Amino acid sequence: MQVIGTGRFLGDFSRCGVGLMRKLVFTAYDATAMTLAAVLALLFRHDFQLNELGIEPLYPYLAITLIVSVVVLGFARTHRPLWRSASLKDLAILLGLAGLIVGVSVLIAFLGFRLEGIPRSVPPLQALLAVVAMGGARVLARSAVNRAIAAEDVVPHVHREHILVVGMSRIADLYIRLADELAVGQFDIAGILDEDAEAKGRILRTVEILGSPRNLQSILANLRVHGVEVTRIVVAQKFSSLAESSRQALLSWEQQSGVTLDLFEERLGFRPEGPTPKTLEASSQHHLFDMNDNELTSAAELRNRPAAEYVALQNNSPFAAERLSINPAFARLKRAFDVVGALGLIALLSPILAFSSLLVLIELGFPIVFWQVRPGFQGKPIRVHKLRTMGPAHDAKGERLSDARRTGVLGRFLRRTRFDEFPQLFDVLLGRMSFVGPRPLLLEDLPSGSSWRFSVRPGITGWAQVNGGHLIAPLDKVQLDRWYIENASLWLDIRILLMTLLVLVRGD
Repeated sequence: MQVIGTGRFLGDFSRCGVGLMRKLVFTAYDATAMTLAAVLALLFRHDFQLNELGIEPLYPYLAITLIVSVVVLGFARTHRPLWRSASLKDLAILLGLAGLIVGVSVLIAFLGFRLEGIPRSVPPLQALLAVVAMGGARVLARSAVNRAIAAEDVVPHVHREHILVVGMSRIADLYIRLADELAVGQFDIAGILDEDAEAKGRILRTVEILGSPRNLQSILANLRVHGVEVTRIVVAQKFSSLAESSRQALLSWEQQSGVTLDLFEERLGFRPEGPTPKTLEASSQHHLFDMNDNELTSAAELRNRPAAEYVALQNNSPFAAERLSINPAFARLKRAFDVVGALGLIALLSPILAFSSLLVLIELGFPIVFWQVRPGFQGKPIRVHKLRTMGPAHDAKGERLSDARRTGVLGRFLRRTRFDEFPQLFDVLLGRMSFVGPRPLLLEDLPSGSSWRFSVRPGITGWAQVNGGHLIAPLDKVQLDRWYIENASLWLDIRILLMTLLVLVRGD
């Protein structure tokens, strides 16, 4: 027993040491980026003319910035969110922290030596460069993980099964790790439900905790708005350990909607000690990592179909095997252009994005950004982000509001000027989208036999958007999108971007 206790103590101590080292490394990187951004800002200010650069007056300001950065970043705990799952929310937090650090540093420096010898344009430029440095590192880390996953996930999986996990536990952590290792691309874990109210919004690995099982109906409705249709709920803790209200919510929703309730304890062969769902026959037909290849056909039914019939089901999908090819050299050039262009526009337009986000927050509150799941390159699901332009779907009495009543002056302005599309610059940077390409459509809006759309990344703008957009018939849009893919070139992309700028200026 003493040996076991000592080993457990040493293991905990080792984990604490690793955690402390990770905290120090990540905080040191962010603090260093904030500090060196001031030097780079000064270089920008003097057009990189080093002979004209007087850096000595900057030394006290750099020391102040470093100290303030360590304090603020340590207090904000920016090391906690995993870089490999960095989100727009994380980048927005970094933008706010950079502004806070620069503001406090400028105030202290002004009180100390009145910022003598430091151009007034340096602090705001420092904040922008620091956000690019800190956010860029997180974006690169996430991109590396996405590339690694994409290298394994070579088969298009548009019809992935969307799953909710109940319980923020070690079992849930194990389930998510098993999914990442053994079932890449087969299904998507849309979120975690947990009874701890304070856990909402936190992240277990890459999966967000959405709320309590008691609020299952509203959570599923919210996911459905984002294009996520949950078909299975995996309970990753003892079913008997859940509160009565949570158990009833899960059971009643399974009976009403046909969502499969899957007890992980039973899946592993452990007999539940408390109340169990009444309708487990459907869930017993599912394997832990089966995917739902057809929205109306269960995994068990598909396995029992003859092979020819199964292939026919696949081929009848709008995501069948047809693909259009573009020049590989042009594809690499297009991606490089996207990365450079996205980085430049994010740095240039970040003040407008921050101001627009603030206005959305004032008018509509949180969340500032709206997202929907849509099929992207090779048919893989992606999240497409936009600034929110519409309020809640129901009023205080529970009556459904029309889109016109939900959209205020700000929302109409953002849509007319296309400012609501700004967050998609981050989607371009992460490789989910391109500047130019067919617009990503919802699954239900995809015409039959349109798998050729997935030969390229979907675009912020496209040939159909600059040739009529919403004013032309859907079939015409399909033909214009196909024509673009068949004739894609650098000159055509530049032409579409110039036409898009004209649309933005005219407000059409």
